[in-house]
Parts: sequence; structure tokens; C-alpha cells
Amino acid sequence: KGKVTNTKDERRNLPAIRITLGDAEGNPITSIDIHPIKQFLRANETISFTSKKFEKPAIARKVNINFIELKAEDGSKK
Repeated sequence: KGKVTNTKDERRNLPAIRITLGDAEGNPITSIDIHPIKQFLRANETISFTSKKFEKPAIARKVNINFIELKAEDGSKK
């Protein structure tokens, strides 16, 4: 779980979030994409996110969290 804050003084799009678990060397093992409940954040607004769908493999040692741009079925950006 975590929080996302819009630190700008304007409304911003909120992209999807990808959580990736990696082994000791940082090689990806598994990942999950989280789609926030809001598409936009107002200036200085914060929301929380969580994922309970993740089962942590025993070899997982690192976590990486990134924003990602999702693509529509035709390959264009959403």
C-alpha cells in the first residue's frame, strides 16, 4: 500500500501504478497493475492505494513502484 500526492498547483492526470517484485539481483519475478479510483488529482490532493492480490514469492527481495501509461486496445495511449 502507499500514497500518491499531486505536488503541483494544478489538476493532474493520475496514471496507473505498476508494482514489481524482484529477486536479490533485481530481476523481475512478478508484477501487478493498480488502477486508482480517481483519474485526476486536484492541486495538493493525496490518495491512498493498496493491492491485496499480491502473493509474495519466497525469492522476492526487492520492490519497484512506477507510474505507467496504459494503452487502448488499438495501441494508442489512454
